[in-house]
Amino acid sequence: MFFDVMRNSITILFFQRRSPCYKRTDSTKRLSNLLFFDILLCVYQITKRMFSDDDYNVITGTSLGYAKRVIRSENKNDTLTEYNRKVSSVHEAGHAVMAYLMEIESFQVILSDIQPRVVMVQKLQDANAVKKGILIKYAGAIAEEILLDKMHIGSFIGEDSDFPQATEWIKAYIVMTDSSISKTLLDRELEEKTILLSKKFWNESKKILSENRTMVETISENLQRKGTLTSEEVKEILDGIKK
Repeated sequence: MFFDVMRNSITILFFQRRSPCYKRTDSTKRLSNLLFFDILLCVYQITKRMFSDDDYNVITGTSLGYAKRVIRSENKNDTLTEYNRKVSSVHEAGHAVMAYLMEIESFQVILSDIQPRVVMVQKLQDANAVKKGILIKYAGAIAEEILLDKMHIGSFIGEDSDFPQATEWIKAYIVMTDSSISKTLLDRELEEKTILLSKKFWNESKKILSENRTMVETISENLQRKGTLTSEEVKEILDGIKK
């Protein structure tokens, strides 16, 4: 009886609508951040043991095709999974190498099929530290351009993605370094300078990574092999290349 009820009631949409990150835009249902994937993974582990393959296909057969793709990609030999993992390793390697070159003391690089990221611990930031942070934000997409000849959509989408965050940091940098600017952070007052500084910092970050391409390649390879690197491990690897 319990399994029958579960078969009839559990759907991805059931959990999606009860997730704190559920949003609706126009007629399209979507996820606003990756918190939902944590829930989805738990559901997958339960349903995989409870249902047959046909039942599981029904449960995951929603409009969230990309979610299904992530959940069903346990096979590390899968071509799409390997490609996504390669892109993520290059992207996070860009962040990690730039953090190393900017002498960020403590950070961790995490290569995950769900949410790859670089976690940094920094002191309260002055304008110089903010600039370093902007260069690091841009370094992920730049690494993709350098090693893969193109950037991917992850840097653009979502409030927590690299480009929107870099833009907000640039606004802060402008206000911190120009006393004539009001503290309102109004777009119309900051727009022109934001665009100019965005281009300037992007080019600066690209020049730095281009000159250190071997470092990015090496960290990317290590990430694919190990999955996680601490700042100490990154420093040990890259110090060897510097010599």
